[in-house]
Amino acid sequence: MNVFKVFWLTLKRLLGYPPEPTEEQKTEKIPTMRQLRDCAVAAVALACGVSYEKAYKALWHWDLPFFLESPLLSNPLNLKRAIKNLGKTFKDDINWVYVDNKMYQPMRLILLVKSDTNLFSAIWFQHWVVIGNKNEDNTFDVYWGDSQEPRKIKREELYSMYSTGILKDAMEIMD
Repeated sequence: MNVFKVFWLTLKRLLGYPPEPTEEQKTEKIPTMRQLRDCAVAAVALACGVSYEKAYKALWHWDLPFFLESPLLSNPLNLKRAIKNLGKTFKDDINWVYVDNKMYQPMRLILLVKSDTNLFSAIWFQHWVVIGNKNEDNTFDVYWGDSQEPRKIKREELYSMYSTGILKDAMEIMD
């Protein structure tokens, strides 16, 4: 890749333009992440049934350094604002019982999961996912944003990732 192209792509990224999809992403049915920290974009696109680009614009997403991304762009208020801007309504008074008892619509529930029980990690290392089905073997199909296939997450593990930290946020797209 020549120097001008690298400069141009870097400038576009800094100005907030979405990255170009890979060849695989051009035909994918499940929107996947195109950057390291754009899980909210993939989750909103999937749950709302819109393109990656449309979700990217609605979220005002920029590829910021890790210490700025979570509090500025990947917070629940920004997701709710973006979902409203996409013309969707959502239910956000969701608790773990609602999720565990399969009271949600699969592929419409966005859940904030955290990586650790440490408060610092729970704030800075969070990830937005979309919940698919709850299976007979007490696992959930979780769309992580990195693949067309869901991860099978055990009920206890998903509960731990959801309940860690201060924010326990979930929202279900209703229309």
